[in-house]
Amino acid sequence: MTNLRVGFFTEIYRPVVNGVVASVDTLAEGLRSRGHQVYCFAPSMPGGTRSDGDVFRLPSLPLPTATPYRLTLPLVGRRNVNNIIKRLGLIHVHSLFLTGWAGLRYARRYGMPIVYTYHTQLEAYAHYVPFEPNATRFAAVQLTRTFGNLVDAVVVPTPAVARHLRDLGVEARIDVVPTGIDVERFGAGIRDDRLRSRLGVRGESRLVLFVSRLAREKNVDVLLRALADANDPSLVLAIAGDGPQREELERLAVDLHVSERVVFLGAVRERRCVCLSKHQRNPGARSG
Repeated sequence: MTNLRVGFFTEIYRPVVNGVVASVDTLAEGLRSRGHQVYCFAPSMPGGTRSDGDVFRLPSLPLPTATPYRLTLPLVGRRNVNNIIKRLGLIHVHSLFLTGWAGLRYARRYGMPIVYTYHTQLEAYAHYVPFEPNATRFAAVQLTRTFGNLVDAVVVPTPAVARHLRDLGVEARIDVVPTGIDVERFGAGIRDDRLRSRLGVRGESRLVLFVSRLAREKNVDVLLRALADANDPSLVLAIAGDGPQREELERLAVDLHVSERVVFLGAVRERRCVCLSKHQRNPGARSG
């Protein structure tokens, strides 16, 4: 296979840690391990580095909402950056907002194929926008359909998501590519009795770890209700992550009478062992 020069255009990137950033980095690492060159074009972020190596930062402004996302100004004015874009063999966009449209514009200008990874079901996030929800969902569907039909191929993580896009009217080629997982890191199968003790997991009780931002669209309440329905006192749930729904979920755990078997870890630093202090655990969680 001929080595490719691939340009990633993304609306969010490090130092933010979320699913899109993890997916972008995992894909980039996979492509580079196979000899391809990957260049990432992303907005400048508070606390982040400037353009460095294969990462090029675009000017950006803060949005008027509480979000790590930025209003990207896709003005690539530096000559060396334009020269890199012109020499790409493929553009892969990870957003259908400003950076995505910038990637589409460059692909059309320089006659190169463009791929779009559909990371987010936008209509499920209508509650974050300060407009009428039904109108917002309608606009999100229209945007998804329009952008999806302008690219050469759309990448989705599951067959269900592919069917969803077809239902929305996307007629472009759709390829199902499951999101990559670092199996060596997450599948080591190492049991840490000290960690289990800190989480209040006794004896042979089973520990389930859930990692997510705690927000309405993540449906964490379904997981808590499933734990209650299981009615298994040996099952302990650890939830890593934080977000606007945390307090509501903590109250739900109490109402469902499972708070003694749920530990809210809050935000956990990447590649760091979890060490819980008393103030980090759910008031209803049992002590270790």
